[in-house]
Amino acid sequence: MNKINHHNFVIVTIIICGFLISCDKQSDDFTYYDLSDSPAIVLNDTLQNFDSRTIMDMAISDSILFLIQYGYDELILAIDRSKNQIVSMFGHTGSGPDDMLDPSFISIINHQNEVYINDVNTKKLMKIIRSQNNHFHFEKLMDYHSQIFPTSNMCYSEDFIVGRKISSETKKMFYIYNMEQNSINDIDIYPKLKANINDVNYYYASNFGLHAAKRRIIAGMYFFDMFHVYNLNGERIKTVCFSKDCILPVDNTHHVLAIQNGYSGIVSIFSTNEYCYLLRYTEIPQTEGHYMLVQTDWDGKIIHTYTINEKLATPKFCVDSRDHKMYMVTHSIDGDTEYNTVVSYNVH
Repeated sequence: MNKINHHNFVIVTIIICGFLISCDKQSDDFTYYDLSDSPAIVLNDTLQNFDSRTIMDMAISDSILFLIQYGYDELILAIDRSKNQIVSMFGHTGSGPDDMLDPSFISIINHQNEVYINDVNTKKLMKIIRSQNNHFHFEKLMDYHSQIFPTSNMCYSEDFIVGRKISSETKKMFYIYNMEQNSINDIDIYPKLKANINDVNYYYASNFGLHAAKRRIIAGMYFFDMFHVYNLNGERIKTVCFSKDCILPVDNTHHVLAIQNGYSGIVSIFSTNEYCYLLRYTEIPQTEGHYMLVQTDWDGKIIHTYTINEKLATPKFCVDSRDHKMYMVTHSIDGDTEYNTVVSYNVH
């Protein structure tokens, strides 16, 4: 290769490398991932079809799929997936020792298939115990420490709790609570905006996945089209965004995010030992919003992405990594009757 050709080759190489880097970055700090070629995920099976139950949350343990339902005195519904049968309803509404008012499942990665519950209104952290013949009851998990009360979107491990404090006064995005050291690390909001907004806690609301053994936290944001990877020291390692305009402008008149023209964000996360599954929702004014599923490893590498054609009754979902099944609740209307249907999809 002569000197002129070599010189041109170097210039072209630099230009190509610069182009590739610019395509991979939405800014100096964000990695951009294009979702436009995501295939539709195919519905696999129907477990239960309800015309009078509102399903709010889901969890899984062995063959049992647990649903939190509203509209019934018993808040927890247990379905045996192997038989597609309801085997139990338990957990009464109230303020008694085993009662709950507004429960949600706690995200946990373990090898015992345990299911934990957070009920802020009764200040309880409990676990579900299964005995013979599909009888279920609750045991106290731990005291609800004042440092983390009240918490939403809670993740639990043997040594750490990650969650979001429910308070309009909170100016942090989430906390990392080290139970062994009885110390809390409040994580600053990110990304920063160019103008101040009211109710930071609302607009920076996030969902979380925690893998303590891998020392990773994944935070997906409701109103920002992105997710972040943190370590257990609270240091942000990576940010991945899914649209060119992943940060909404600020309405300077009302000091809020300008969501009136639509937005995308991560509305739910489910964690397994190998992967984190993120449910992305896009709100479009005067049309029906739509969902996508993003599968990532714990370092933020995207594994698979899917579009979801069905309408969902709730953004909550769960994944059984052993048989590669994802469970969701779809919504449909037939005449004057609305149906919420528990369905499964095949996932990698």
